[in-house]
Formats: sequence, structure tokens, C-alpha cells
Amino acid sequence: MAKQQRMGWWFLCLACVVVMVCTAQRMAGLHALQM
Repeated sequence: MAKQQRMGWWFLCLACVVVMVCTAQRMAGLHALQM
């Protein structure tokens, strides 16, 4: 049970990182387009 919970926690952290990277890339792309 604890192992499953840890896997879920890791998946959640990984998803957050992916979303942050995608958002950063999108912001960088918009910034590049504006320049």
C-alpha cells in the first residue's frame, strides 16, 4: 500500500514538472514571438 502511494506521489510530481516545463516553453515561445 505504501509503495503504491509512493508511486502515485512520484507520478504527481512528474506531472507537475511536465506541466511547468510546457508552460515555460510556451511563455518563452510567446516572448520570442513578441521580440
